[in-house]
Amino acid sequence: MIGAEVESGPLHDRLYRGWRLKDSCHVVAVDGPQVNRELPVSDPDWGAEGPGTQRLAKILLEDAIAAPTALERRLPERLSESFATTVLAELPRHEPWILWRLDILDWAHEQLHEGDAGG
Repeated sequence: MIGAEVESGPLHDRLYRGWRLKDSCHVVAVDGPQVNRELPVSDPDWGAEGPGTQRLAKILLEDAIAAPTALERRLPERLSESFATTVLAELPRHEPWILWRLDILDWAHEQLHEGDAGG
């Protein structure tokens, strides 16, 4: 589940953490016990809808999907608005959060199948 407690296991290969400091927001990808990298997003935001939430949604989807084909590379752009409003805007605004890569991929898969079923 998105925003769930930290678990460990082979399927949870990457997680994303976000937190606020006094005047800034930080989002990192954690790829292992000691491998953290800050994601390249300017003025990220969560807990509300807006441009910072949209930018963060696109970066998180791009990083999680890591798409090798041209068709897959269009998925983050296609899904980012929905991810921003249904997931990121619902995160607690002033509390740290965690999202697992696998949960993001499951969410994207569900969105794509809902689109197939509805069209």
